[in-house]
Amino acid sequence: MTNLLEQPQGSPLTITGEQLTVPIHPFEILTLRVDYARDAK
Repeated sequence: MTNLLEQPQGSPLTITGEQLTVPIHPFEILTLRVDYARDAK
């Protein structure tokens, strides 16, 4: 998760299989940053 300046905030989220569980509450705006692995060529 990140703050409004896209700086990391909190601990990284865990991916289980093909699912990502995000802790979000009603009326909350949550920003996520996704870092993709680069293809090895």
